[in-house]
Parts: sequence; structure tokens; C-alpha cells
Amino acid sequence: MTTERETGSAQTVLINAVIEKAVPALIIAREALDRFHAMMRSKDEARLDPWIAMAADTKLAAGAEADKDAIAVAIATPWSSGQVEGKINRRKAIKRFSIMTNLMHFGMTIVGLPYSHPGQGTIDEIVVVAPYGATTIAGSDGSRHPSEIELAGSRHQGMLVATTAAKLFD
Repeated sequence: MTTERETGSAQTVLINAVIEKAVPALIIAREALDRFHAMMRSKDEARLDPWIAMAADTKLAAGAEADKDAIAVAIATPWSSGQVEGKINRRKAIKRFSIMTNLMHFGMTIVGLPYSHPGQGTIDEIVVVAPYGATTIAGSDGSRHPSEIELAGSRHQGMLVATTAAKLFD
């Protein structure tokens, strides 16, 4: 189920085959996700309705019809207008957190950005550093770049992910 599924190692191909045989719905979900990524990269909002129809039976498309206007704007514009961000971001956060439990049941390991990172407690500036992952807000025109504290959070989380992955595959 990785992006290297066609060109990866024999072990990756074998693992993917076992997963796909055990959970056939993941094949459909992977196809829906691949098409969604392609639609977002192409900036072609005309592909949204066909994607919603194709992905209708997956949890990936649940709620997409209700958020269709916001998704179309996200496809067509490089940055959000901010007009509906409050409701949409709240929905996205709820969906992300609710799916985490299901993914952990399948063995997914989630490596967040712990409060041990000094940037989590800074009061020197307003930063977007959250326990579920390093992030930044670019602004509606994309003019804001990550601060040094946010970049340090990204590097810290990257090291934690690498360390965790190394332990999993030792």
C-alpha cells in the first residue's frame, strides 16, 4: 500500500499482496486516494464530480459532497481564501482524529511532535506547533514562511519518525 508498490522491493510487493488479499477494500481506497492526489496536483476541479462518484463507497469520500464547494476552491486556488476555514478545518481535524484509532488497529504507528520539543511551550512568538505534527500557516497569499521554531519542530519530528522507523525494522 506504499507509493513504491509497483517499483519497490520484492518484500514490499509481497507485503502489499498479502494486505490487498486480506482487505480488498484497500485496493479501492488506494485508487480513490491516488485519483484525489492527481486531481489536486492537476488543479482540475472538473475531475471532482467523477472522483466523488468513483469514491462514493469509500470512507475517503464520506462528506465530500457536503464539502464540495470548499474542495473545489482548494483545487482551483493555490491558497485558501480563509472564508470557510473555521468549519472546514474543524471537520478535517475531527475526521483525522477519528480515523487514527482505526488506522492504529491496522498496525499504523503515529509519531507526533511531543511536548518535549521546546517550541511547544514558547511564548516568544505565535507559532503553529501542535502535538499531532509540525505545521505552519502560510497565510491566504502564501507570504508567511515557517519560523525557525516551526522548522526546528519539523526537524525534531523527522528525527523521531526516522528513529521509530529504524526501531521497527531492526
